[in-house]
Amino acid sequence: MALEKLSWYETAVFNQVLLGAVLLLFLSVFLVGLANIVRHYLRPGRVVFYACLASAAHWTMVAVAGLSWLFLVLPAVATARLITSLGADLISLRLLNGLSLLPWLIAVLTALSAALLVPVWRGRYWQLLARVYRTLLVMAGVAFTWLLVFWNLLGSA
Repeated sequence: MALEKLSWYETAVFNQVLLGAVLLLFLSVFLVGLANIVRHYLRPGRVVFYACLASAAHWTMVAVAGLSWLFLVLPAVATARLITSLGADLISLRLLNGLSLLPWLIAVLTALSAALLVPVWRGRYWQLLARVYRTLLVMAGVAFTWLLVFWNLLGSA
């Protein structure tokens, strides 16, 4: 048996750090969204209307973040239910079968959010810090999609 040296992107440490960074960025979507609601909508007389394209870019990024968290949480919940029911829980089995569609949806929404980000930068719909933050979110979505491909969760090799 010959030992092979792994490439830097194949190591467990790199994959765990990348996944942790991506999940923290995706978690910040919900925290920043909550802060925006408080800042813009609960303050009287101060309502900000975004352009339709910027709004679509924002909601596709929120969808990517939410679906990515769901893809990581739901298998753990379904597996725990299967373990406690000794494999007799049909709902958990159907949930695990249905989870195979989530990586494809995440990949398509990531590509869509990347495509929508270009006109947002050209039209300067948000302030610079917001555009940089949304760019980081798109990069996190691309990194998460790469992890799905690397772990062979998006299609088969």
